[in-house]
Amino acid sequence: MIARFDWFRKAAASTHQLWAAVDSIAPKIGCVPQTLLEWVKRSEIDAGQRDGLNTDERNRLKQLERENKELRRASEILKTGPRVFCPGGARPPIETVKRYIDQRRDDYGVEPICKAVADCSVVLLASRRAPAPSGTA
Repeated sequence: MIARFDWFRKAAASTHQLWAAVDSIAPKIGCVPQTLLEWVKRSEIDAGQRDGLNTDERNRLKQLERENKELRRASEILKTGPRVFCPGGARPPIETVKRYIDQRRDDYGVEPICKAVADCSVVLLASRRAPAPSGTA
């Protein structure tokens, strides 16, 4: 990505003003000046010429934020379930699990609930599976 903007840096040096270079080059490559300026800044950060998180660090930060959000949601789900899920890891009745999921689906969604409480997915799938046609195993 760094090499892509060498031509731009040369243009910026010849005009002596970054914005003037951005303003003149952006229409020629089919983008708005603000977009081109952001690309140049991102390239400079990635090259270590400007302070900030480089692209890899930004991507890693976003990934960690997503994971953190998912863990917080799972923790919240598990906090709401102690009355529903039996102590010692015993499975509650299927109807209890269904009722719990139906009550919380708008708050968390079905998949995150089942993911947070692994046994739920097995119970839910088994209870929602269509019966096999007669005569087949």
